Amino acid sequence: MNALLVMFGGFWGLVVLLTVVLTRRRRRYSRTESAEGLLIEQRAREQAAQDRVTYHPLAVHDAPISYKDIHNRP
Repeated sequence: MNALLVMFGGFWGLVVLLTVVLTRRRRRYSRTESAEGLLIEQRAREQAAQDRVTYHPLAVHDAPISYKDIHNRP
């Protein structure tokens, strides 16, 4: 019984440690230091939105998405 409690305690400790590490890492890389960085991010978002419209299956093939298209990944 004690071994089981120690095992679950170790699992919870690992979960807490990973949560803290990943939260701190994400916070460190998500900051934009200047207005120039914000403008670059905005342009990238706008370009991604335009690409999603341009390369949408209906625009490229003029046909609806099929089940095979979704599940046939190389």
